[in-house]
Amino acid sequence: GVQVNQATFDATPGDMYSEVAGGSTVIGASGDGVGGAGMTLSNVSGNVSFTDLDIYADGAGGALTVGGTGSYAGTSGLRVAAAGATNTLQATGGPAAVLSNLTANTVWSSLTSSNSASTGVSLSNLAGTFSATAGSIASASGAAFQISGGTADVTYGGSITNASNNSIHISGNTAGTVAFGGA
Repeated sequence: GVQVNQATFDATPGDMYSEVAGGSTVIGASGDGVGGAGMTLSNVSGNVSFTDLDIYADGAGGALTVGGTGSYAGTSGLRVAAAGATNTLQATGGPAAVLSNLTANTVWSSLTSSNSASTGVSLSNLAGTFSATAGSIASASGAAFQISGGTADVTYGGSITNASNNSIHISGNTAGTVAFGGA
Protein backbone atom coordinates (compact mmCIF):
# COMPACT_ATOMS: atom_id res chain seq x y z
CA GLY A 1 0.00 0.00 0.00
CA VAL A 2 0.84 3.68 0.10
CA GLN A 3 1.46 5.57 3.36
CA VAL A 4 2.09 9.31 3.66
CA ASN A 5 2.55 11.03 7.02
CA GLN A 6 2.82 14.78 7.73
CA ALA A 7 2.98 16.04 4.17
CA THR A 8 1.67 19.02 2.23
CA PHE A 9 0.29 18.49 -1.29
CA ASP A 10 1.13 21.74 -3.11
CA ALA A 11 2.30 21.71 -6.75
CA THR A 12 3.60 25.30 -6.62
CA PRO A 13 4.47 26.47 -3.12
CA GLY A 14 3.24 29.98 -2.44
CA ASP A 15 0.09 31.66 -1.20
CA MET A 16 -2.60 29.14 -2.24
CA TYR A 17 -2.26 25.35 -2.29
CA SER A 18 -1.88 24.42 -5.96
CA GLU A 19 -3.50 21.13 -6.96
CA VAL A 20 -1.18 18.13 -7.14
CA ALA A 21 -2.22 15.79 -9.96
CA GLY A 22 -2.45 12.23 -8.65
CA GLY A 23 -3.34 10.97 -12.14
CA SER A 24 -4.68 7.45 -12.49
CA THR A 25 -3.63 5.48 -9.41
CA VAL A 26 -4.28 1.77 -8.86
CA ILE A 27 -3.31 0.01 -5.62
CA GLY A 28 -3.84 -3.76 -5.56
CA ALA A 29 -6.21 -5.58 -7.90
CA SER A 30 -9.75 -6.92 -7.70
CA GLY A 31 -9.55 -10.31 -6.01
CA ASP A 32 -5.90 -9.67 -5.06
CA GLY A 33 -5.84 -6.66 -2.75
CA VAL A 34 -2.75 -5.46 -0.95
CA GLY A 35 -2.19 -7.39 2.28
CA GLY A 36 -2.78 -4.42 4.55
CA ALA A 37 -3.92 -0.84 4.23
CA GLY A 38 -4.39 0.39 0.66
CA MET A 39 -3.71 4.14 0.99
CA THR A 40 -3.17 5.95 4.28
CA LEU A 41 -2.66 9.72 4.40
CA SER A 42 -2.04 10.93 7.98
CA ASN A 43 -1.86 14.52 9.18
CA VAL A 44 -1.72 15.89 5.63
CA SER A 45 -2.70 19.24 4.15
CA GLY A 46 -2.91 20.72 0.67
CA ASN A 47 -4.81 19.86 -2.49
CA VAL A 48 -4.57 16.53 -4.37
CA SER A 49 -6.74 15.28 -7.22
CA PHE A 50 -6.94 11.90 -8.98
CA THR A 51 -8.39 11.35 -12.46
CA ASP A 52 -9.00 7.72 -11.44
CA LEU A 53 -8.39 6.13 -8.03
CA ASP A 54 -8.83 2.38 -7.54
CA ILE A 55 -7.83 0.78 -4.23
CA TYR A 56 -8.16 -2.91 -3.35
CA ALA A 57 -7.12 -3.95 0.18
CA ASP A 58 -7.26 -7.24 2.07
CA GLY A 59 -6.49 -6.30 5.65
CA ALA A 60 -7.65 -4.49 8.77
CA GLY A 61 -6.15 -1.20 7.53
CA GLY A 62 -8.87 -0.88 4.90
CA ALA A 63 -8.79 0.67 1.44
CA LEU A 64 -8.57 4.46 1.99
CA THR A 65 -7.78 6.23 5.26
CA VAL A 66 -7.24 10.00 5.23
CA GLY A 67 -6.67 12.21 8.26
CA GLY A 68 -6.49 15.81 7.18
CA THR A 69 -5.68 19.03 8.99
CA GLY A 70 -9.14 20.58 8.52
CA SER A 71 -11.53 21.68 5.80
CA TYR A 72 -9.79 23.12 2.74
CA ALA A 73 -9.52 26.91 2.81
CA GLY A 74 -6.99 27.56 0.01
CA THR A 75 -4.01 28.10 2.29
CA SER A 76 -4.88 25.59 5.01
CA GLY A 77 -6.65 22.27 5.42
CA LEU A 78 -6.87 19.41 2.94
CA ARG A 79 -8.83 18.80 -0.25
CA VAL A 80 -8.89 15.32 -1.83
CA ALA A 81 -10.66 14.85 -5.17
CA ALA A 82 -11.40 11.66 -7.09
CA ALA A 83 -14.17 12.60 -9.45
CA GLY A 84 -13.55 10.21 -12.36
CA ALA A 85 -16.27 7.89 -13.66
CA THR A 86 -14.72 4.59 -12.52
CA ASN A 87 -13.18 5.16 -9.06
CA THR A 88 -13.29 2.02 -6.88
CA LEU A 89 -12.75 1.25 -3.19
CA GLN A 90 -12.78 -2.43 -2.22
CA ALA A 91 -11.83 -3.68 1.26
CA THR A 92 -11.94 -7.16 2.76
CA GLY A 93 -11.37 -7.28 6.51
CA GLY A 94 -11.37 -3.49 6.91
CA PRO A 95 -13.30 -0.32 6.05
CA ALA A 96 -13.61 0.92 2.47
CA ALA A 97 -13.10 4.54 3.59
CA VAL A 98 -12.17 6.36 6.79
CA LEU A 99 -12.02 10.10 6.12
CA SER A 100 -11.63 12.76 8.81
CA ASN A 101 -11.01 16.50 8.95
CA LEU A 102 -10.89 17.35 5.24
CA THR A 103 -12.82 18.51 2.20
CA ALA A 104 -13.63 15.73 -0.25
CA ASN A 105 -14.84 15.80 -3.83
CA THR A 106 -15.11 12.07 -4.41
CA VAL A 107 -17.34 9.98 -6.64
CA TRP A 108 -16.99 6.19 -6.38
CA SER A 109 -18.55 3.96 -9.03
CA SER A 110 -18.12 1.07 -6.58
CA LEU A 111 -17.51 1.07 -2.83
CA THR A 112 -17.33 -2.30 -1.06
CA SER A 113 -16.37 -3.38 2.45
CA SER A 114 -16.81 -6.86 3.91
CA ASN A 115 -16.00 -8.32 7.32
CA SER A 116 -14.50 -5.12 8.73
CA ALA A 117 -13.40 -5.28 12.37
CA SER A 118 -14.58 -1.65 12.65
CA THR A 119 -16.87 0.28 10.27
CA GLY A 120 -17.56 -0.15 6.57
CA VAL A 121 -17.31 3.63 6.00
CA SER A 122 -16.50 6.33 8.56
CA LEU A 123 -16.76 10.04 7.70
CA SER A 124 -15.82 12.45 10.47
CA ASN A 125 -15.87 16.25 10.19
CA LEU A 126 -16.03 15.98 6.41
CA ALA A 127 -16.88 18.89 4.08
CA GLY A 128 -17.57 18.73 0.33
CA THR A 129 -19.04 15.69 -1.43
CA PHE A 130 -18.74 11.95 -0.88
CA SER A 131 -20.75 9.84 -3.32
CA ALA A 132 -20.80 6.12 -4.11
CA THR A 133 -23.28 4.97 -6.72
CA ALA A 134 -22.99 1.21 -6.12
CA GLY A 135 -21.35 -1.43 -3.98
CA SER A 136 -22.01 -3.25 -0.72
CA ILE A 137 -21.13 -3.02 2.94
CA ALA A 138 -21.51 -6.31 4.81
CA SER A 139 -20.68 -7.71 8.26
CA ALA A 140 -18.93 -4.75 9.89
CA SER A 141 -18.32 -5.14 13.62
CA GLY A 142 -19.17 -1.46 14.13
CA ALA A 143 -21.67 0.73 12.30
CA ALA A 144 -21.69 -0.14 8.61
CA PHE A 145 -21.84 3.53 7.53
CA GLN A 146 -20.97 6.18 10.11
CA ILE A 147 -21.10 9.97 9.76
CA SER A 148 -19.91 12.10 12.66
CA GLY A 149 -19.99 15.88 12.39
CA GLY A 150 -19.23 17.75 9.21
CA THR A 151 -21.15 19.48 6.44
CA ALA A 152 -20.62 17.13 3.48
CA ASP A 153 -23.22 16.02 0.98
CA VAL A 154 -23.14 12.21 1.25
CA THR A 155 -24.81 9.73 -1.11
CA TYR A 156 -24.56 5.93 -1.00
CA GLY A 157 -26.44 3.79 -3.53
CA GLY A 158 -25.10 0.37 -2.52
CA SER A 159 -26.52 -2.26 -0.21
CA ILE A 160 -25.87 -2.52 3.54
CA THR A 161 -26.09 -5.76 5.54
CA ASN A 162 -25.02 -5.56 9.17
CA ALA A 163 -26.47 -7.81 11.88
CA SER A 164 -23.93 -7.01 14.62
CA ASN A 165 -24.34 -3.23 14.93
CA ASN A 166 -26.10 -0.20 13.42
CA SER A 167 -26.35 -0.22 9.66
CA ILE A 168 -26.27 3.59 9.56
CA HIS A 169 -25.18 5.92 12.36
CA ILE A 170 -25.29 9.72 11.91
CA SER A 171 -24.48 12.21 14.68
CA GLY A 172 -23.49 15.86 14.87
CA ASN A 173 -23.93 16.60 11.16
CA THR A 174 -24.46 20.37 10.92
CA ALA A 175 -25.31 20.76 7.20
CA GLY A 176 -25.26 18.87 3.91
CA THR A 177 -27.63 16.32 2.45
CA VAL A 178 -27.34 12.63 3.32
CA ALA A 179 -29.07 10.05 1.10
CA PHE A 180 -29.04 6.26 1.02
CA GLY A 181 -30.67 4.43 -1.87
CA GLY A 182 -29.38 0.86 -1.97
CA ALA A 183 -31.39 -2.29 -1.55
